[in-house]
Amino acid sequence: MPNVLIMMESSRASGRQFVEGVAEYANHFGNWHFIWEPHGIEDLSKPWRDLYYDGIITRDIAVAEAEISRGIPMVLMQYVRESFPEKTVYIHAADEEITAMVVKHFLSRGFTNYAYCGYKLYPWSIKRGQTYEKMLAESGYETDSLYLDISESGSEPLTLHEEVVGEWLLALPKPVAVMAANDELGRYVVQICRNVGLRVPEDCAFVGVDNDRMVCGMSNPPLSSVEMKLHRAGYDAARLLDKLMRGGDIEQSVIEVGAQDLLVRRSSDIFAVEDVQLRKALQFIHNNIAETILVDDVARVSGVSRRALENRFRNRLDSTVKRYISELRADHVARVLSETLLSVEEIAEQCGFSETSHLTRFFKSIKCVTPSAYRKSVAGTAGKAAL
Repeated sequence: MPNVLIMMESSRASGRQFVEGVAEYANHFGNWHFIWEPHGIEDLSKPWRDLYYDGIITRDIAVAEAEISRGIPMVLMQYVRESFPEKTVYIHAADEEITAMVVKHFLSRGFTNYAYCGYKLYPWSIKRGQTYEKMLAESGYETDSLYLDISESGSEPLTLHEEVVGEWLLALPKPVAVMAANDELGRYVVQICRNVGLRVPEDCAFVGVDNDRMVCGMSNPPLSSVEMKLHRAGYDAARLLDKLMRGGDIEQSVIEVGAQDLLVRRSSDIFAVEDVQLRKALQFIHNNIAETILVDDVARVSGVSRRALENRFRNRLDSTVKRYISELRADHVARVLSETLLSVEEIAEQCGFSETSHLTRFFKSIKCVTPSAYRKSVAGTAGKAAL
C-alpha cells in the first residue's frame, strides 16, 4: 500500500476538488494510504521531512525542490516548471481557455470598457491579465489593469489596499467589465467597489475564476465565476503518479486544467448597451435560450425590422443574430450536459429539439464535438449542480 503525501490546501474549493479527483482514482485503482490533513494555503509548509512516502502531490515549491535529489515521483501544481526531475507531473491552469470564456461573456453582454485586477506576485495572475488584454485588443478594445502587491492567501486586511483600488475603480470609464484573477480577489474588489459608492453590476461588472461557491456566495452581489475541471485534473494526475510509483513511463508530464463553464451570477448579469431595442433583443434571447428562437421573433420583440436588428448586432456585437443565438444555445446545452445526469434524449426535448439527431448535429457544428463526447470530457462533474 503506497504512502502518498498530499500538501494541498483544503480551505479552497479548488484544492478540495483536485484532492477529490485524486481520492476517486485511488479508491478505484490505487489502494493508497494518504498522508494529508485539512489546512489552508498558509500552512502548507508544515513539518513533513520525517514522514515516509512513495509519492507526493503538492503546490509547495519548497517541498518539490527538497525532493529533487531523492527522485520521489511527484505531482506539482506550479506555473513554472524548470529544473525539476523527469518523475514530475506538472499541473497548471489553461489560462487562455479560462480568459477566452470571460472575454466571450463580456462581449456578448455588450461591454466596451474593460479592466483586469490581479496579483503582482504570481506569474499565473500576470499571464491571465496579459491574455485578457491581448484578446480584447484583437476585438478592438483597450484594458486598464491593476496588479496588487498582495499574497494569494488574502491575509492582509482590506483597508491596506482600499484607497488604491477605490481610486482605480472610480477612474475607470463606466460601465466597465472587470476580470479578477480569482474569486478571492473578485470578492475583495467587489466589496471595495461598493465601499466607494459604485454599483455592481450597473457601474462595474465582475467575473472571477475557480467558482468557489462559498466565496462567490459571500460576495454582495454574488460573484460570477469560471468553473475549472479540477476534479478531472486530480484524477488524471493521480493516474500518472500511480504509473511513476510503479516504475513505469508516462505519456505526458503536463496537465492543463481547462475551463468548464462560466456561472453567471448577479455581479455580471447585465447588458451594457444604451440601445433600447438591442437590449430588448438580448434580454429576450437570454430569457428564452432553452426554446427554439427565430430571428423574426427577436426582431418583433425588439420593435425594429430584421435588417435593422442585424445591423445593430454586427455593429455592436460583431455577430449575426442567428450566430449569437446558436452560440448561446450551445453553451446552454453544454451546461446541462455537465451539470445534470439527464440523457441526451431528455436534453434534446428540454432544449427545444424535436429529434436527438438534430441536437447532436447542432451541438457538433458549434462545439466541434458530439454531446456524448463532451459529457465524457467533463466526467466527474456531472450532477454537481451550480448554485
